[in-house]
Amino acid sequence: MHPFDQINNYLNSTIAEKQVLILGMGIEGKSTYRFLRELFPRQVFTLADCRNDLADDPELQHPANIIRQGPAYLEDLDSYDVIIKSPGIRQGLLPPNLEPEKLTSQTSLFLEVFRDRTIGVTGTKGKSTTASMVNHLLASAGNHTLLIGNIGLPPFDILHLMRRDTLIVFELSAHQLEGLKVSPHISILLNIYQEHLDHFADYQAYKTAKFNITRWQQPLDFLIYHHKDPEIRSMLGEMAPLSKQVSFSLIDEPGVHSFISGKDVFFRNLDLFERICKLEGLKFPAGDHNLLNTLAALIACRIAGVERIQLCHDIKTFESLEHRLEFVGKYGEINFYNDSIATIPEAVIYAIKTIGDVDTIMLGGYDRGIDYNLLTAYLGKAGLNNIFLTGKAGKRIMAELQESYPGIKNLRWFNNFDEMVANAITSTAKGQSCLLSPAAASYDQFKNFEHRGKRFKELVGKHFSLNENR
Repeated sequence: MHPFDQINNYLNSTIAEKQVLILGMGIEGKSTYRFLRELFPRQVFTLADCRNDLADDPELQHPANIIRQGPAYLEDLDSYDVIIKSPGIRQGLLPPNLEPEKLTSQTSLFLEVFRDRTIGVTGTKGKSTTASMVNHLLASAGNHTLLIGNIGLPPFDILHLMRRDTLIVFELSAHQLEGLKVSPHISILLNIYQEHLDHFADYQAYKTAKFNITRWQQPLDFLIYHHKDPEIRSMLGEMAPLSKQVSFSLIDEPGVHSFISGKDVFFRNLDLFERICKLEGLKFPAGDHNLLNTLAALIACRIAGVERIQLCHDIKTFESLEHRLEFVGKYGEINFYNDSIATIPEAVIYAIKTIGDVDTIMLGGYDRGIDYNLLTAYLGKAGLNNIFLTGKAGKRIMAELQESYPGIKNLRWFNNFDEMVANAITSTAKGQSCLLSPAAASYDQFKNFEHRGKRFKELVGKHFSLNENR
């Protein structure tokens, strides 16, 4: 059966002729609405969002639509048979007595039909890079693949592109995993750190959401996970998923299935022990985190049937993604790096270690209340000449550094991002590196981390373009 017919049949059994609420009308909510309206042109759908201008949206004009907008958009949820929740709607906003079987999501509806052909990727950091790498390796080997999810493409938007042989690579955020009752056939769990505490009730709720990527797997499924991550190992001990567990680590030790020795990647699985490839001639920074991402991607593709010789060739053609330790360029004898995606301490520390000659780092932004003790302990001893900060998160990092290291003199706080970047450009020593790696979200001054990263690159380019023309 063609994939479109599969999803059509499933939605006819779960959605047709029922009272349906689409909760949250952002990118994914609108995607859900467009596809359901295509399948069910006459069915009544209720569309709900906190926005007060929802009824004015031309895309949502239809005689069978009921619009609920503004502060009352969450009222009377019990009156619906099916509630399709968008990832951005916090679970804590819903009534505690809401029947859980009424609640679903686009992610859940998609996986209910296509889990067997899906490789799911999650982790606090590295999931976009790893998902893109898996997709690159699978596609380069001749597979028809589609990369969807948190990377920016809702699953329903690609249903018309699917073929009978399509493999799905699904980047899954904690928001998309929250409340999920189905898991992909192959799941990758990279790491778990404190993040998104503004969305989840607490850190435990965040970890629980992440583990839904493996919680519902079956004995013939696979979980690929980082052996050294303490949070993952702790949760695995508590939950004991049914799937086959395949671990990876930078070093060989008991319990590890895939590791690196020298530059060679080895894979030990049941009676099989093989050298997959040699990691040389790579087009991306080969720091520890990227090597771990690479191990996970190689294992997933090997399990999916890609030959070793193919992987050896294609890993050398994969390039880093924008805003993820991206080398912007060398200007005025200074190397500039854009790591705007780095919103947690661990990512910042990794970036500094990977680059190796950081003279100036730019930190701060929207404060989501995460613990900065690890970062301040590292920065206090890192010997960087310039630690520039902005935003409420920057103020808190600065205060914690000054408290822990009273004599520290390399700190400067700026009122806005542009001012911070301008001073970073002129303060960084020639022959050294200037790094944007904020350890904070971007929402105080930007739409998202992409917007922040693009602005950084614009400011760097503009500065040197103007100076060259003088």
